[in-house]
Amino acid sequence: MHTPIATLSGGSGATPNLLEVDGAPGHIVRCAAELVDPVPPISPETSNERLRELFAGSTRQVAIAVLDAGRPIGIVNRHTFMEAYARPFAHELYGKKSCKVFMRPDPLVVDGGASIAEVARLAVAYGGRVLEDGFIVTSGGSYVGLGAGAGLVEALSDLEAERARQVRESIRYASTIQRSMLASSAASLARTLPDHVLLWEPREPVGGDCYCFRETSDGLAGAVLDCTGHGVPGAFMTSIAYAALEQALADPSLAQDPGRVLTHLNRFIKSTLRQGAPDRSEGDEAIGSADDGLDGAVFFLSKDRRELRVASARTPVFVRRSSGVEVVKGIGTSVGYASTPDDQVWPTSPIELDETTLVFVVTDGFTDQIGGLRHIAFGKQRLVSLLQSLLGGDTASTVAAFQQAHATWQGDEPRRDDATLLAFSTKAVH
Repeated sequence: MHTPIATLSGGSGATPNLLEVDGAPGHIVRCAAELVDPVPPISPETSNERLRELFAGSTRQVAIAVLDAGRPIGIVNRHTFMEAYARPFAHELYGKKSCKVFMRPDPLVVDGGASIAEVARLAVAYGGRVLEDGFIVTSGGSYVGLGAGAGLVEALSDLEAERARQVRESIRYASTIQRSMLASSAASLARTLPDHVLLWEPREPVGGDCYCFRETSDGLAGAVLDCTGHGVPGAFMTSIAYAALEQALADPSLAQDPGRVLTHLNRFIKSTLRQGAPDRSEGDEAIGSADDGLDGAVFFLSKDRRELRVASARTPVFVRRSSGVEVVKGIGTSVGYASTPDDQVWPTSPIELDETTLVFVVTDGFTDQIGGLRHIAFGKQRLVSLLQSLLGGDTASTVAAFQQAHATWQGDEPRRDDATLLAFSTKAVH
């Protein structure tokens, strides 16, 4: 039987909407000068009656700047002024007096070249009155016009929307790169083991799980890895891990000893991220403070499919035969972390296979998924029991049953982590 590869873009709880790319918006306001309304200013000698006439003549005018010898000294807010001037006897009391009576002194003044982010920072420091009155914009110290608080809020909103769109674009492109990176491995697996199922279900469009498979003259070398994090940080870690794996599996003698491959990965990651090195500064960046790594299982399958060599770092390999399920646990030491010794050894376990054998590997995105009536993890023992109940089932039907059981278990719970599954049969396929 030939089971095709099933490489999925996301499982339950994934967020495929992040892959949707919004159309680029129209003009994005990036500096204060683009918010200017060239409202003519007034002098301190302007009477309040004249000010009333100016506001009455332009209903859209929110405020007017007051300049003394060309220097901004205040802003008169339309709403505040008109409300006060409408009170009984206000005309008689204030009509001929200076507009300074209703002027708010010490306005926010910004240069036209100031970025929208800088204007927003200053506006926050000034408080809520900037939203009501707006701010004065100058160029070379000379008055240019007024900027409205509402316009600033809209410009900030557009700017954030544009940044979000660019992030989505970047993530979409990163997803394409990550999938391309994994494609050659999936092809190697398909050529060597036609009867297999491979599921790759990142929680987000990019993820921290990865796999690598390479054909050699003596068999197939492979690995399923769960790197620190998910999303973009996890994807960066997979790039580092994948580079180390390709380097290791290119060496035929190293590829046949999965324990040595994990040792190579450990040293490569610790060296690349300078983990365990004394902290020092390089420019503005702190070096040596990272603490990232991975869990995973590495294997080598002989060409005759009668021996499987396995080394595991906290990722068990389930081997199902007609007699039952064997769990190859490996050791509970992760790869690459600052606390993991440089000379850490992961033992390689040889496993005899026959034509009834099904090999099953999952990352903890599946086993740690919360669900069920008690809202607990799916767990490894539940997976063993499921595989036991499916003795004799082929690869495709076993994986399908697992997916159904896992989906039922998860229910409405959100996906917690990236999840990867590899299942393959060692029987001959004609």
